[in-house]
Amino acid sequence: MRNWSEADEAYCSGQDDLESVDRVAHFLGIPYKVVDFQKEYWNQVFQPVLEAYRTGMTPNPDVLCNKEIKFKSLTDFVFSRTPSPDYLATGHYAQLIEDPLHPGIVNLREAVDPNKDQTYFLLQVSQHALKRVMFPIGHLTKPQVREIAVKANLPNANRKESMGLCFVGKRKFDQFIGEFTSRPGTHPGAIKDVNTGGTVGIHKGAMFYTVGQAANISGAPSRMFVVSKNAKLNTITVCEGSHHPSLYKDRLKATSFNWISGYVPHDLSYNSATPASTSAPQSTSPSLKCLARVRHRQELKSCTVSLTHSLESPSEISVVFDQPLRAITEGQYIGLYLDGVCLGGGIISETGDSYHTLRKQVPLQEKSNSLQSPSPTAESAFASSSSSSTAQTLPLGKGHSSTGSTKTPRKQREKVGNHPAQSSPTTTSVHVSL
Repeated sequence: MRNWSEADEAYCSGQDDLESVDRVAHFLGIPYKVVDFQKEYWNQVFQPVLEAYRTGMTPNPDVLCNKEIKFKSLTDFVFSRTPSPDYLATGHYAQLIEDPLHPGIVNLREAVDPNKDQTYFLLQVSQHALKRVMFPIGHLTKPQVREIAVKANLPNANRKESMGLCFVGKRKFDQFIGEFTSRPGTHPGAIKDVNTGGTVGIHKGAMFYTVGQAANISGAPSRMFVVSKNAKLNTITVCEGSHHPSLYKDRLKATSFNWISGYVPHDLSYNSATPASTSAPQSTSPSLKCLARVRHRQELKSCTVSLTHSLESPSEISVVFDQPLRAITEGQYIGLYLDGVCLGGGIISETGDSYHTLRKQVPLQEKSNSLQSPSPTAESAFASSSSSSTAQTLPLGKGHSSTGSTKTPRKQREKVGNHPAQSSPTTTSVHVSL
């Protein structure tokens, strides 16, 4: 699957990926086909991502790519073939199980390997798409997968995982994004102090920063971190120290929520009489107690979810966490989990007041936990869904992540984590590369 024009980029490794697929296909004696989705990726992923940055948000293109390209454009292409295959197998670390209460519905379960679990990147994929795919390695750990490849003598058994979007390459994120936009947010602006409101420095463009990210300010007595940014005024606000109360919040609102099963949990119901807000759910309103994360590989946190129906946003939720989270970022996704199953996810559209504004102290335990779950930078938001172990937050200009996955067909579904396949399925091999 080709999503970007390699001819226009001196940085893209897509050709190397294609050569690797060619060697494996030749070794196995199977055909493969490269499918071009450049137009779809540009219109349905890249342009929306750029617009989100322009409005001051920090989007996640991998979630969009899975939703719009891999599990929409690609699946539509695969199942339009004659004869039509029974399933499309992909290399995602996730599992599919039958819903015990709703026959014919599949649930998205976390992978066995917690370091590789990719359910967060799949939280916007539709039930219709999930019924047509299978994840053959979701019940395996990465070392086990590598061992199988070595024993099979596959040419790519010891190949290193791809890091970063190939078309970004070695360029810094601000350089790459700057080539596609000339909005005010890409120009230098003022850095404001959260305590005094005074200007303490000059940044290179508000678009290139996100909440929780370190801000290098010359002459600052200690390390400063981004609390918020204003895309219209092209300003960012910073605090002193990585655990300042202004970085912590315990509630948010999310829109465009996708319930993977296709139905809302029984503990929730639409309540049009309750206005959508980021305030705590009322005791009389239906609510769901579950776990959630607001970024990939973040430790799951206990929360209470309420659902409100409105004409503008029919899938809108309010979430209140038991304890505050560091650097909840608008534009990223919140994923809800219950008993190891990913219920779905939506875009974080609003956040509540910070503990600094509320004059509340941050629990010591949460400060300790946040060290294990760094917030995203604007650059590392381009974290790939194909190699979760490398999708971490690094300072701007040093982020790295993985790139697209290779679709690997299987003759039948594994018993663990996959619903039964039909007899004698037809498989299709599709190379996936950026």
